[in-house]
Amino acid sequence: MAEMKVSVEMKDCGSSEKATPGSKEPTEDWAKVEYQAAQDSAHHHDSLVWQTTSIIWAGNLVMLGLIIKDNNVDTTSLHDLFIILGALGILLSLFVWSMQLQFRKIRNFKYKRCKEIEPVYHMKQHTDLPYCKGSQTCAYAVINMVFIAAWSWVLWYVC
Repeated sequence: MAEMKVSVEMKDCGSSEKATPGSKEPTEDWAKVEYQAAQDSAHHHDSLVWQTTSIIWAGNLVMLGLIIKDNNVDTTSLHDLFIILGALGILLSLFVWSMQLQFRKIRNFKYKRCKEIEPVYHMKQHTDLPYCKGSQTCAYAVINMVFIAAWSWVLWYVC
C-alpha cells in the first residue's frame, strides 16, 4: 500500500508555509502557538497552587486561632470540634502539599517546552532566568510541616 503525504496550508496563522502532519519539527507559526499555550498553561498551574495555598493556609491560621483563643482546650465543650479541626487541618495541609508537587511538575514541563521553542525565535525569556532551584519548594515544605506539626500537637493535647 502506498503511503500518502498530506500537505496542509496554514492560513489561519497568517502563513502560506506548508506543514506535513506528523512531522517532528514544528513550523514557526505552530511553534508560536505552542509556546504561548505552554506559557499560559504554566502560569495557570502556578496560579492555582498559590491561590489554593493562600486559602488553605489562611483557613489553617483561623482554625488554629480558634483553638488558641480557648484557654481550656482539653476541658472545653468544644473538645470534639477541636479533634475534627485538627484532623481537617492535617488533611488540608497534606492536600495542598500534594497539589503543589503535582502542579509544579506540570508547570516545569510546560516551561521546559517553552525553553525548547525559544531558540526558534532567538528568545531567552525562560532560558537565562537566574533563580535558586528548589528554594521555594523547600520553604513551602517547611511551612506545611509546621502546620502539620501544629495540628498534630493540637490532636495530641486534646486527646
